[in-house]
Amino acid sequence: MLGWPLKVTISGATGFTWKFFWVGKENLTPQPVPAALDYDLWLGPAPYKPYNVHRTHQTFRGYWDYDGGGLGDMGQHYMDPVQYLLGKDNTSPVKVEGDAPQQHPDAIGIWRKIVYTYEDGCQIVLEGEGYETPGQGSLYRGPEGQGVQGIRMHDSRCHEQARRAARSRTAEHRLHPVRPQPRTFRPGRGQIGYHSATLVNMALCALRLNRTLQFDPEKQLFVNDDAANRLIDQPMRAPWKNLIRNVQNMHIMKKLLIILLACCLVPFATQAQDARQRTATTIIADALAQLPAETPMSTIRSCGARLDGRFRASANWPACSFLPPRERTHTSNTP
Repeated sequence: MLGWPLKVTISGATGFTWKFFWVGKENLTPQPVPAALDYDLWLGPAPYKPYNVHRTHQTFRGYWDYDGGGLGDMGQHYMDPVQYLLGKDNTSPVKVEGDAPQQHPDAIGIWRKIVYTYEDGCQIVLEGEGYETPGQGSLYRGPEGQGVQGIRMHDSRCHEQARRAARSRTAEHRLHPVRPQPRTFRPGRGQIGYHSATLVNMALCALRLNRTLQFDPEKQLFVNDDAANRLIDQPMRAPWKNLIRNVQNMHIMKKLLIILLACCLVPFATQAQDARQRTATTIIADALAQLPAETPMSTIRSCGARLDGRFRASANWPACSFLPPRERTHTSNTP
């Protein structure tokens, strides 16, 4: 109804708040670690930095080592339904642009605007608190119209289409320019959450580096930017680094053991197949050996054996009159 591609704006003006001032403090003064706190365990794999109460509890989100500020806390919740609306549950943007002051290497600061662009031109725009577009913000905007908070349309054609859609049993299809499949909770849906979280992390990388980043949705890596890619998988301090490495090695060893076990079982499976083949051949040979030497081939065929390079028994083999009574009684279907 609004045309394509769509631009979706998420800001205070369109009904979203970012917990915007969940930021860190620069040049924290070291403080004694409380006796009840295992600070080393609390830090986990993050780099060691002197304790200050502002690094812990709810304010930990203001530091790059532990979180991503209000955007890191709320971003996936706001952008996940937008990702669904645009039909992007299984892909990522190709570009992210950030407009923000130079970020401190330790403490997270504010930002003014972040823009994601997908390959087909669709955009998600995030506006920081106090930096919203003047006037009534536009939640959805397309080439043929726009919708603001409350889905009020600023185009006469949109009004008319909305009225027609309201009277139609296919209103949902008429209102949506795309028809994403309904989400269901089943195995594999974690991939959706992964792409939602990737949106957040892409923006955080752009803010930390203070530059526009190009992204490859297939490789899930930034294009020609080693500094940005290093932020994807940041180094961990010991002993966590060794612990993770040991877990990874355990997974590798598990796969190798499975492969080794499969290789060991292959000869047994082959031998079992050969044994079954030999058993069938032996049964046929034993049965044929009981035939009188003068038995004509026509008689053999009529009793269910066929000569095509080797004899193969069939369902009516036990009915052969020239077998001794005991063999006729106990012989069953032979493969």
